[in-house]
Amino acid sequence: IGLAVAGGADSVALFRLMVPACRKAGIEAVVVHLNHGLIGSTATEAAFVHALADKEGLVFMSAEARLGENPRPAGLSMEMAAREARLDFFRAVAAKGLDAIATAHQADDLVETFFLRLRRGAGPAGLSALRPKAEANGFLIRRPLLPFTKEELREWLKSIGQLWIEDV
Repeated sequence: IGLAVAGGADSVALFRLMVPACRKAGIEAVVVHLNHGLIGSTATEAAFVHALADKEGLVFMSAEARLGENPRPAGLSMEMAAREARLDFFRAVAAKGLDAIATAHQADDLVETFFLRLRRGAGPAGLSALRPKAEANGFLIRRPLLPFTKEELREWLKSIGQLWIEDV
């Protein structure tokens, strides 16, 4: 399983929770990281995540999207371009033999996603919540942190003395 780790609190919590769970279940974990090439998405984050993976003896797979340098198609927001870049990256790493990608979506993301979709005029199907497991163009996405809030994850990381990179 690929663990999508960006370096922020949510994804570092995903890493810290999933690595022991995967080992206990006999599942090979791989750390996957995409640098979007935007302000706040830096080589420092990639180095931080790479160090986390190395410390646990895990394979680290990364790429850089360079979204800040490339023009977007008309009408495509930077948020959607970043989402598409992540999905493309996840699809590419999944094709290398991963069964699924675990992302750090958490309870606060459920509310945010609902209101973003509502603002875009989505109907009932589009307004449905993020699911713990979903198929995305040929690979599985797992979202094990949906029961937890961002604050709960931050407090847990603090309690174990785990640092993260603050999102800007």
